[in-house]
Amino acid sequence: MRLRYRAIIYGCLVSYGVFFGGTIFVNMVAAAASGDQASLQVARQSAAFMTALFSLSLVAPAAGGYLAARMSPRAELTHALAVGLVITILAVLNPAFFSNRPDLLGLLGIVLTLPAAFIGGCLRLSRSERSTVSG
Repeated sequence: MRLRYRAIIYGCLVSYGVFFGGTIFVNMVAAAASGDQASLQVARQSAAFMTALFSLSLVAPAAGGYLAARMSPRAELTHALAVGLVITILAVLNPAFFSNRPDLLGLLGIVLTLPAAFIGGCLRLSRSERSTVSG
């Protein structure tokens, strides 16, 4: 089995793009909803803000896993898992990953990165099976 490194790299880039783009969007919404700096800090500690960031940490690897599975001709799930593994390794090596969230939530995000990427690959497989059945 030969891995397509381009598919893995693009999957990781899409995953980081979705996460950072979504984080910017969530921060912009929080800044618009709060009037001053003090209420912005309170909004960033709210359950809604944390839930949005946690959801992004699951959707982003799923998007990367989907793209890697789509770009690979064979072993789609292996490519999706490789994206999840690379993202997990980079997150563990990045100490800033833990600074903005509670430790338990950050750890849970790291643990669920690999299954989220796998689910992205499974979504790609289910779409390709539906297209071959209907087409």
